[in-house]
Amino acid sequence: MNTSRKVGGTRRLDHCQVRHAAELIERSEQMVTGAAALLGGRNMLGRALKRLQAEGQG
Repeated sequence: MNTSRKVGGTRRLDHCQVRHAAELIERSEQMVTGAAALLGGRNMLGRALKRLQAEGQG
């Protein structure tokens, strides 16, 4: 369902579409932040495991 209207050659979005787009952007930002946190946590765990293994062998 496309509720945008052509006005003077430009497309105008209605309020609902703007709000929906803002929600999508916010959700994608949260996903990116979460993914970065997961990757950072995984890297920290990997370093900690390597350190523990090195201490155990030494």
